[in-house]
Amino acid sequence: MAQEKLHRFHIMLMMLNTQSGIALFTLPRITAHHFGTNGWLSLIIVFLFASLNTMLISAVYRLGRGTSVFEILRDSLPRVILYPLYLLIGSNLAMFGYLRFPFVERIHNFLLSMYLFSVVHTGAMYYWASKAMIKQVFPRVPPKLLLALTMAATIAVSLTPDSLMDVEWWLRNITLVQLAFSVGFPLLLILLLFIQRREKKHA
Repeated sequence: MAQEKLHRFHIMLMMLNTQSGIALFTLPRITAHHFGTNGWLSLIIVFLFASLNTMLISAVYRLGRGTSVFEILRDSLPRVILYPLYLLIGSNLAMFGYLRFPFVERIHNFLLSMYLFSVVHTGAMYYWASKAMIKQVFPRVPPKLLLALTMAATIAVSLTPDSLMDVEWWLRNITLVQLAFSVGFPLLLILLLFIQRREKKHA
């Protein structure tokens, strides 16, 4: 199947939709609560972290010369490590996609309809990434069925918390895992690419 590359403009729109949403309305209160009246200065730290993440992704693309992430992992790691890694990352991305659904973010379509596309788009992107990961473990399962099972699994897991404290615990831990993944995964790929280059030089 032929694959087309995304234009830079489309990538920019994807990043904009990912980074913006209903959180813009609560961001001033959150920053003031955790960092004080000058909480807006913390956004600079977040900006630097996001810029670091973007630079790491760009470094992976340049070092790998456009090679697929799955090819890099498949050429470097055994299946015993690879499959659990795929399932771990895929399940986390699926849960993050579920959290981005408008019903979870409590978006009122009449008042905040301008953000509806952004939230649905981001949720769909997370689910697509999760499906791509899990597809590496179960390649024979039809994509639509795999996506439906993934969404059903996230809904089933979301029924586990019984109180708001449990929900906050889940949200906090999923967010921490996502932050660690955003930096750790590109660093892992860069390390694997350097190891592959070294092996080719000594071959």
